[in-house]
Amino acid sequence: MIEQNKTLARIEEQMKRRHWSIYRLSKESGIPYNTLYNLFSRNNNPSIDTTQKLCNCFGISISELFSDDPVPEIKMDYSSTEKNIILDFRELNRNKKQLLITYLAGLKGTLPNEYSED
Repeated sequence: MIEQNKTLARIEEQMKRRHWSIYRLSKESGIPYNTLYNLFSRNNNPSIDTTQKLCNCFGISISELFSDDPVPEIKMDYSSTEKNIILDFRELNRNKKQLLITYLAGLKGTLPNEYSED
């Protein structure tokens, strides 16, 4: 049996965290389904460009993709629903984070803040 390469293993970890199929990954990243299917079925390393597109759709950097550091736990006194909202927010890409911020501001009747990663 051929061992899966590290890049594909890390991509698959990100997919599993989000419960995404290759089809969903294709839709979210804009990478053709056949390209992704062939990467996984042939155990090929994706190009830097493809890896960057995948990281963008996961909302992480390439260095975070390969980091051995676990995802930080939320240690404040939040309900399980609030914790899940925060974890879900962290998995969104930058554009979707801004859309969510704008939507929440609309629900509150306030002006949206610009998303920043600080």
